[in-house]
Amino acid sequence: MHKKYSDVVPLGPNMVSVNSPRAIPMIYRMRAGIPKCNFYTALRAYSHKGDAVKLVFNTQDEDTLKSIKNPIVPLFSQSSIAKYEPMVDDILP
Repeated sequence: MHKKYSDVVPLGPNMVSVNSPRAIPMIYRMRAGIPKCNFYTALRAYSHKGDAVKLVFNTQDEDTLKSIKNPIVPLFSQSSIAKYEPMVDDILP
């Protein structure tokens, strides 16, 4: 199907088939003006008090997400991850 049509093929009114990693950032991104859909509501974790726990993955509000992400973004930089590579190499065969 992708060979015949393209890397992104519509399968229905609300569904597409994607066959290219280049399309993933275009589809799965969150930036100002493109909020996460209600799908993420189902993935919320709840505390023992019944309050929703705000997590990077399932937070839909952009301002809340920014406040959660900003402190941890440096931990996932290429240079930070490279520091831990020797430890991972020691543990994994």
